[in-house]
Formats: sequence, structure tokens, C-alpha cells
Amino acid sequence: MVRVKRRYLTIHFNPEDPKITPSMPLEFSESDVVRALRECVHTIHGDYGLGSILRSLSVKKVSPATRIAIVSCQRGPHELLVSSIPLVNKIKETMVSLQLIYMSGTMRSSNKFLIKKYRRDNFDLMKRIKKEDGSSKRKLDTNDTVPLTVPLTVPVKKIKKERN
Repeated sequence: MVRVKRRYLTIHFNPEDPKITPSMPLEFSESDVVRALRECVHTIHGDYGLGSILRSLSVKKVSPATRIAIVSCQRGPHELLVSSIPLVNKIKETMVSLQLIYMSGTMRSSNKFLIKKYRRDNFDLMKRIKKEDGSSKRKLDTNDTVPLTVPLTVPVKKIKKERN
């Protein structure tokens, strides 16, 4: 029997409501994200598209603080999902635009990408703060664009095999 190959899509949520500041977490769950993605695929690709992704679409992680989600879908129909992601404009009652930032074949590589992204974003933020103040001891303002939060998952440690 052949295993089912999946694609993991890392998606960033950009709220379009001016009342939502960058430090405010978004208020929706995994099921809300799945519902919005299914509705958009059905609108764009019809019954064929919805039937293709219906059983394999799942949200693995959602972080309302960082506004990032990891979505899993079967390889092949993932192309229908990828083409529909930018066209999602509403999740629950929040006006939002979605941006695909990374696509991989394993959950582990998605997590590695997120760790690199958080490090890069935090480094850029600290660099900007040093330029403004000349010191790195300034407290972050609530209007800073990058939330300094813990990544979605803990980094996976490499296990070395002992040779006998």
C-alpha cells in the first residue's frame, strides 16, 4: 500500500481592520480557518475542488498571537488550495487577507522555517531599535510590528545514534 503524501502550507493572516493593532491576537480557531478555506475552494473550483480537498484538509497549528497557521493537505489537490488562499477575505467575522509564506513536504521543515523566520524578525526588530535609540535596552512599544512571542513548536533536537 502506498502512503499518502501531504503538503504543509504555512500561512500568515493579515487583518484588514484598522481597529486591530499588531499586538492584538486574532480571535478564531482551527475550525474557523478550515471552514473559510473550504468555502473559498468551493467558490473558486466548485464541487470538484471541494471534493478533492475535503478529506485531506486540516489545520495542524494556529497561533493567534503571531497570526500564523500550518495547514495540511494531500499532495496533488494542494494546488487547488494554494490558488484559493489569496482569495480568502473573511474568517469568522474578521476581515483578513491570507498570504502563503512557505510550503513543504514535512511538518518538521515547516517548523524549521518558522524558527528561522522568528529569529530573523526579532533580529531585524532589535536592529531597528538600536538605530532609533542607540541602545538595545528599550522596552518594546505596543505598536511594534513584530510580536516577540514563542514559536508555534519547540525546536526538534537532533539525536545522534551511538555506534556499537
